[in-house]
Amino acid sequence: MLESKRCAIYARKSTTAGLEQEFNSLDAQRTLCLAHIAQQPGWRALDTAYEDGGFTGANLERPAFTRLMQDIDAGLVDVVVVYKVDRLSRSLSDFTRCIDALTKAGVAFVSVTERFSTADAMGRLTMNLLASFAEFERGMVSERTRDKIRSTRKRGLWTGGSVPIGYRSENKKLRIDEPQAALVRRAFALFLQHRRIALVARFLESEGYPPPPTRGRKPAKRWPLARLGGILRNPLYTGRLRCGDEWVRGEHPPIVDQATFQTAQNVIASATTGPRGAAPTTDVGYLLRGLLRCGGCGAAMVPSSTKSRGTVHRYYRCATRLKVGSVACAAALLPAAEVERMVVEHLQASMSSPKMKAQVAAALRADLAARRAAAASLRAGLARTLASEQAQAQALAQDAQRGGADALAELRAGLQDGVDPKMPLPAQLAAVEQELALLEEAAQDVERMIDMLDHFPLVWKHMTLEARWRLLGAIVDRVVVREDARSIEVLLLAPAVSPASDSRRRPGAA
Repeated sequence: MLESKRCAIYARKSTTAGLEQEFNSLDAQRTLCLAHIAQQPGWRALDTAYEDGGFTGANLERPAFTRLMQDIDAGLVDVVVVYKVDRLSRSLSDFTRCIDALTKAGVAFVSVTERFSTADAMGRLTMNLLASFAEFERGMVSERTRDKIRSTRKRGLWTGGSVPIGYRSENKKLRIDEPQAALVRRAFALFLQHRRIALVARFLESEGYPPPPTRGRKPAKRWPLARLGGILRNPLYTGRLRCGDEWVRGEHPPIVDQATFQTAQNVIASATTGPRGAAPTTDVGYLLRGLLRCGGCGAAMVPSSTKSRGTVHRYYRCATRLKVGSVACAAALLPAAEVERMVVEHLQASMSSPKMKAQVAAALRADLAARRAAAASLRAGLARTLASEQAQAQALAQDAQRGGADALAELRAGLQDGVDPKMPLPAQLAAVEQELALLEEAAQDVERMIDMLDHFPLVWKHMTLEARWRLLGAIVDRVVVREDARSIEVLLLAPAVSPASDSRRRPGAA
């Protein structure tokens, strides 16, 4: 009497495409394996289906395969039958480990279409050769796929993936989704106006632009600042696509022009949107962030807080002590409300003096004038460079016409070498023009701020926290906490306004 062999049929398909059909690829594999088993005396197929639909053969992280190996360890399987070797694995190292595990468990392995088994030496040799070719084929397919994607993007074509806000995917192309595109344009306009991502988020929410839903997650009530920052930093909105480490001109239409985008990048890179280099933050509750300095080591005093019995206590602490410890700086925690009140009182006293107020106004106007002069100088330099390059290109073109095809090819190569793919000269010039236009608008803001100084106590009382912070950032150069933490020194933008002796003591200080 022949010994009965319990046969487990394993089937796999890399993608889920077509699995919804009545007779799919997994069914076809199982049918062929059943036909082979029926021809072997004493063999019988197990009822359990070991089928992985939509799982790659590049690794072994597959649910049905895991169940198969568990049943083998439990002694429930005598033979594993597959349609082809690569259904079990496309990785030679993984395949070898699988066969070793089957051999140790006394389980045979059979491939139906390749017509071999592990029962003899020739079958094992054939098996290893086929597994090697399967891994080679997988590597070639992956390489071809990467090359195809790279080539497609080089030509500016969309290759799929997560569709950016402001676009929709239509026939494998990016098309503008006008309602969302309006959101993107508004975000850029608000950022150029207010220069802070947190403020952009608030205005978008107040204007009825909720954050678009993220797949698989509940709709967010508030704009995630990281997501909004990603929009403002994404060159794709200028009609470009990433290809490796470079950006190339895409086939899709831009939502914002290059000048607007570059101006936004200049704001992000240079200002960090805080007073004189303060790091960007969403917390507007600390009026002196970016302004307060430790008198002991000269480092910034950064916002900090503690919570006790449900009450939040705000402090400023020395950045050096925070990072290195008390061995580097012994500065103690500084109560935020107390030091902020002292600074405001100092400003109220200073603004009551016409002389000091005039000096602050002069400093504000001088600072703006310097920024406008720098932008104008940059514009003039770019204009000269652009004119020079255009004249050079025209001269080269005339030479090329006289020199024939070889000279024309050399001209094209020379022009390509001179092009900056990140920011062509005309776009740089347009960005500077827009920056100058923004500075013209800023001139009006400066004059309004100077008018506020005439009624500082009343105006301050009705200002929002954000407006107060921006006003302090405009007129205060820095606030220094004395080394003994008993007094502070407020230095306004104009050095002559705040002599070194002009300081305030903390209440209760000896």
